[in-house]
Amino acid sequence: MNNEPLVSICVITYNSSRYILNTLESAKSQSYKNLELIVSDDASTDNTVEICTNWINENKALFINAQLVTTLQNTGVTANCNRAIQHATGEWIKMIAGDDMLMSNCISDFVFFIHDNPSVKVCFSNMKMLLENQHGEIIDKPLNERIVEFFNNSSEEQFKTLLNSIVPFAPTSFIKSEIYKEYQFDER
Repeated sequence: MNNEPLVSICVITYNSSRYILNTLESAKSQSYKNLELIVSDDASTDNTVEICTNWINENKALFINAQLVTTLQNTGVTANCNRAIQHATGEWIKMIAGDDMLMSNCISDFVFFIHDNPSVKVCFSNMKMLLENQHGEIIDKPLNERIVEFFNNSSEEQFKTLLNSIVPFAPTSFIKSEIYKEYQFDER
C-alpha cells in the first residue's frame, strides 16, 4: 500500500438513511485497500448521522482514516462537498452521494488507470444506473446510448464532446485532490 496512492472516498449525505448503509458497505467492499472514508452530513433531520456513526465505529479499522463530519445548520450541497474535501487527506478523491454505490473494483480500476496515465488529474468512468420502481423493486435502467458512446470514445473525442454538450455523471468522477483543493465548489 505504501506505493499506492491514498484515495479518499467522500460520501455526501443529507437525509440519506434509506440508502446510506448500501453506500457505506460498497466503500467497505472495495478491492483497493489504501482508503480513507469521509462522510459529510449536511444537518440531516432523519437518522442518517446515527446510522453513519454506528457504521463507522464498527468498520473504521478497515480504512486508513474514517470520519463523520457534521454541521448544525443545513448549508447546501456545494458547501457539504467542500466540507468533505477539506477533511480529505488522500491524493485522489472519489466523491459520491449517500444513495450511490461503488462496484467492488471501482477504486482499483481508477488507480490502475492513473498508474498507466500519470499525467491524468481528472477521469470519469462508466456507470450502472439502478432505480427503484413504484413497487420498491430495484431495476437496472440502461444508460442513454449517447452517454455510452461518449465513454467509448478516445479522450480527445470526449474532450470535444464536453466542449459542445454533454456533462459526465458526477458519481463517476475520480479527481486528484490538488484540483479540488485549488478549485473548490462555488457556494454561491
